[in-house]
Amino acid sequence: MKHAHTPHLTCRQKEQKIVFCLTAAAASIVLALWGFAWTLDAAAHGTLSVLHLGSLIGGMLMARVFTRIAYRA
Repeated sequence: MKHAHTPHLTCRQKEQKIVFCLTAAAASIVLALWGFAWTLDAAAHGTLSVLHLGSLIGGMLMARVFTRIAYRA
């Protein structure tokens, strides 16, 4: 069922969305950096850490998604 009009966010809701998304993006970047550091450490010891490699890739993707959501109109 379609709405008669598209609902819009108020200015306050837009501000809250931007703050939340940028905070979530920052947390995702920290996760990606953590994964990067541990992946490098594992590589230095000649091993492969799938968990840390996954957190690196996942953190980067989540940061990108949250940043795009924050700045979408």
